Amino acid sequence: MAIFGSKGYDRTRILGDAARALKKGRLGKALELYERVLHHEPNNADLRRRTAPLLAASGRTEDALVSYRIAAASLVQRGFFDHAVGVYREAAQRLPRQREVWEQLADLHMRRGKPADAHRDLLAGARHLRGRRERTDAIALLIRARKLEPRHPETCFELARALARDGAKRHAASVLSEMATWTRGSTRRRVRLRQLRLALLRF
Repeated sequence: MAIFGSKGYDRTRILGDAARALKKGRLGKALELYERVLHHEPNNADLRRRTAPLLAASGRTEDALVSYRIAAASLVQRGFFDHAVGVYREAAQRLPRQREVWEQLADLHMRRGKPADAHRDLLAGARHLRGRRERTDAIALLIRARKLEPRHPETCFELARALARDGAKRHAASVLSEMATWTRGSTRRRVRLRQLRLALLRF
C-alpha cells in the first residue's frame, strides 16, 4: 500500500487533485485521494465530512458512518450542535436505513432541548426500516419515540403494527388497548379496527 506512505507525500497537491477530481465527477478518484490524506490525519473532521458522502455512495456504509461520527463529534465538542445536526441530516439522506443515524439525530435534538424534533426524526427513521430484518431496529426507534410523545397516534399505530408483524402480538395488543383509553372519534375507530385485525391475525 505504497500510496498511503509518506514518501512523496504532498498534502496541498493531493487535496487540490481531489477537489478537481470531485468537480469532474470522478468520485472514486476523489475518495482515493482524500483517504490518502486521512491516512496521515485520521481525525481531520473537515476531511471526514467530505469523504462521508463519497463512502456512502460507494457502498462502504460502515466507513461512512465512522466518518459522519467523527465529523459530528468534532462539532459537538466545539459546541456547534446545529452544525452537528446538519451532518447527521446528511447521513440520514445518504444512509436512511441505519438505525444509528436516527438515534444520533435524536440525541442531538435532546441536547438542544428539542424533544419534538427528536420524536419526529425517530418516527421518520422507523418508517425507513420496513424490511423484516430491520424490524427490530424500527421497533427500538418507535419505543423511544413513544416515550417522548406517549399519545401520538401515528407513533402508537406504527409501533403496534411493527410489533404484530414481529410476532409480539401481546405487546401490540397492549399498545392498542392503552390507545383505546385516550383516543376519540375517528382515531378510536381506527384503534378498534386494528384490534380486530390483530385478533384475526391480519395486521
